Amino acid sequence: MVKNIMIILPTIEVVIVFLAAVFLVRRYADKVRTPTWCMILAYLGWFLGFSIAVFVPLDIFTTINMGHAAQLLIIWWNIFYWGTFALNWFIFPFAVSYLDAGEFTTKGKIVASLKA
Repeated sequence: MVKNIMIILPTIEVVIVFLAAVFLVRRYADKVRTPTWCMILAYLGWFLGFSIAVFVPLDIFTTINMGHAAQLLIIWWNIFYWGTFALNWFIFPFAVSYLDAGEFTTKGKIVASLKA
């Protein structure tokens, strides 16, 4: 019974988080002026942020019932932690600098973003 709950419940929660992130990006992003890659980054940020709220109760439930964290949860925590870390410290700042850069070429924007 516990194994079924550990598979079904996270699957349902991830689908709900996925749909919520898609809804928020589609609702608040200007589809005409926003580049597609920016909308994908925004979706990824929303999804990773909301998913942590899904995995904390699941991790607590698993640890209480099994006495230790499941190996799959440890892998997911690493993916979400390092993914969120990379987005917040490297990718998002680079993307914002790229969009704010006043250069006319892609190469110029990349160089200006890396300098900033």
